[in-house]
Amino acid sequence: MNSIAYKYGSGQAVSRIEDVQLLKGLGQYADDVVHAGQTFLSFVRSPHAHANISGIDTTAAQQMPGVLAVYTAQDMHKLGVKPMAKPVNFKRADGSPIASATRTILASDRVRFVGETVVAVVASSPEAAKNACEAVVVDYEPLACAVTLQDALAKDAPLLADVPDNVVAETRYGDHQACQGAFATAAHVVSLDITHQRLIP
Repeated sequence: MNSIAYKYGSGQAVSRIEDVQLLKGLGQYADDVVHAGQTFLSFVRSPHAHANISGIDTTAAQQMPGVLAVYTAQDMHKLGVKPMAKPVNFKRADGSPIASATRTILASDRVRFVGETVVAVVASSPEAAKNACEAVVVDYEPLACAVTLQDALAKDAPLLADVPDNVVAETRYGDHQACQGAFATAAHVVSLDITHQRLIP
């Protein structure tokens, strides 16, 4: 193996280059930047993995000191903010288009994961924004949720996608029949399940 391949090969340790600056107190973070007239944004996030939103009351939050604006999905719609674009390069196994549920910047009628943004508050300070978020009242109707991939693919799984099998998209490569043939004639076949965190490459 040549030195170039070794230096950049997969699995090689990569030295951190930011530590010296951070240890000397020379790092800069978002909270270190202050501009005249700066405002701050905070979100009310869903505590539920899956639930219908039956009501949102922002009256108290709007009247709190330092609050400049409180936005819900309805407000975003009135402002002309469109739903997030769906990927166009993914399809289901049968060639049909991706079946992802329509997603908006702020959840409108249903939340589909813990932490999904429901209300946005803009205020003159971080404290004012956070306090106003705590004053927002959101009425949720909890729904059944699927925690694992196996749960989501079960026949009686709660549906999160716009299709009855919860499969948003499926990517396949190579010759499926040739692969199955290779397994069928192999002397030994090993099967195992590997669980890891969600990845977004």
